[in-house]
Formats: sequence, C-alpha cells, structure tokens
Amino acid sequence: MRWFLHAPPFRCWPGGGWLERPGFDVAAAFSKSKKPGRREFLRARLTPEGHAEVFRSEGSGRISGLSWAEGLVELPDEAVEIRPGDPVRFLPYPMLGLT
Repeated sequence: MRWFLHAPPFRCWPGGGWLERPGFDVAAAFSKSKKPGRREFLRARLTPEGHAEVFRSEGSGRISGLSWAEGLVELPDEAVEIRPGDPVRFLPYPMLGLT
C-alpha cells in the first residue's frame, strides 16, 4: 500500500466519511465571503493568540503558502461570510497525517 493511503482522508476511502472529525474550532483572524456549492480549504496558521490567519494569495498554484501554513481552515459547503472573531474549523497538518 502506498504511503498516502495511510493519511486519514484516504483511510475512509471510498465513499466513507471521516472516522473522527479532525481539527478544532478557533477564532478567525481574517475576513472571507464564500458562495454556496462547494467546501473550501484555505492555507492557514495560528497567531500567537490562537486565531487562524490565512495566506493572502489563494491561487492553487502558489505553493509558497503550503510552507507558510501550519494547516487548513475548512469552510462549509453553504455560503458563509467570515469576519474576524467568528469561529472556524482549523485542521493542523499533523491531524491530516501530514508533517
């Protein structure tokens, strides 16, 4: 079995859900508007105060954000308007099987 099949998202594959929902809720240190229709994951890290800040440039081809980030912020499928202080789900890389 390849190494990536040991990561939590692939252990529940095919068609299953997470065995246990990874991550934890923290306050947002950013603003973001999102339309409905798909779940989004933003590259993020925690501030010294424990709030999630996201990488300024969201382009999928910008790999510099991957090394800057400590994990991902998960935005739900439905439309959302995130403001600083709102709760968001933070998924640290180690909880996703990535280090």
